[in-house]
Amino acid sequence: MQTIVVGYDGSEPAKRALDRAAELVDDGGTVVLVSAVHLLAGKGGMGFDPIEKEDFDRQLNTAESRLAEKGIAATTVEGLADPARVITEQAK
Repeated sequence: MQTIVVGYDGSEPAKRALDRAAELVDDGGTVVLVSAVHLLAGKGGMGFDPIEKEDFDRQLNTAESRLAEKGIAATTVEGLADPARVITEQAK
């Protein structure tokens, strides 16, 4: 496979999916790591929890490093929306 999209949140299932993607990707292929922070509605409009955002950034960096150690190129995609929606849009 040339491109594999992995929804990544740092959970054990996500780590297993990342490892499986690393096994499946062809030489020269790319793993696309997708993570999303839920938007929160409030008096000031839409926003996100900055602590959750920091956690997601750290998780993506860790996953990207894990792939780099295996010689696999990774692209990261960060979204501010429902995670399922962000992953589906990226896969399209």
